[in-house]
Amino acid sequence: MAEIDLKDTLERFAAEGTRGAGAPPPAAVRRRRRKRAIRRATALTVVAVALVAVSPPLWGLVRDSDDRVAPATERRPPAPAPGATKPPVTSNHATATTGGPVQEESGGTPEEALRTAAYWVRTELGFTDPVAGNFRFKDGVTSVDVRPTLTGESTGQPGPVTVVTLEPDAATWYVTGAHTAEIKVTGPKPHATVTSPVAVRGSALAFEGTVQVEVKADVTGKDPVLGRGFVTGGGDVMRPFSGSIAYKGGGGRPGWLVFFTDSAANGQILNATVVPVELG
Repeated sequence: MAEIDLKDTLERFAAEGTRGAGAPPPAAVRRRRRKRAIRRATALTVVAVALVAVSPPLWGLVRDSDDRVAPATERRPPAPAPGATKPPVTSNHATATTGGPVQEESGGTPEEALRTAAYWVRTELGFTDPVAGNFRFKDGVTSVDVRPTLTGESTGQPGPVTVVTLEPDAATWYVTGAHTAEIKVTGPKPHATVTSPVAVRGSALAFEGTVQVEVKADVTGKDPVLGRGFVTGGGDVMRPFSGSIAYKGGGGRPGWLVFFTDSAANGQILNATVVPVELG
């Protein structure tokens, strides 16, 4: 057995310190630390590159989510209101159909002519819920067909046709007269000057042959009745009639001779012929 030199051993241990015989020298430790740092830096670089690659779609998803669910405090502008539209033609003013070239240069549209005709027969002649249609311009004359809506046993059905004639005035229309196939007036002629009592003649087909006659002044607003009477035509076929109607308050102003038939059941106005005259 070799002899141990205790002094020599203690001096060697003191020179090596507490690292022990198997501990790596300081230079090796530094090399391992640098390698670990390089590996960590490489890993962080790879992660950063991966995040940059996927970030656009991720941000797109975030933006989409923001668009779908607005924050509670966000106030978005209201949707624009729809543009104003022209009121539709009511049941009293059917769609216009033309029987010839349409004259619109100064009188407005066919729809306005329909409205004018329906309004006039309702307010001036007393038609019930008149329905206007079949706008025509033929031989220099503009006309519109108008029918009252029947009441009583035939409720809702259209009545006989009254043809209203119109002329343009600036951007509107005005009524010049009316006629129906069941009442034909041969005298007086349109725009003739008449005096009281006014002599009337023609032919008609009406219930019991009776045709009502009114003399009216043509004024702004509702036309006043100046005189009333009746004539008798045919009850089965067209037959001639004649008679005279007294009135008061002519005064040299324009007026109307209104010939009309009414329902024996309820007094509803059915059709009319209207002649413009000058009231002397």
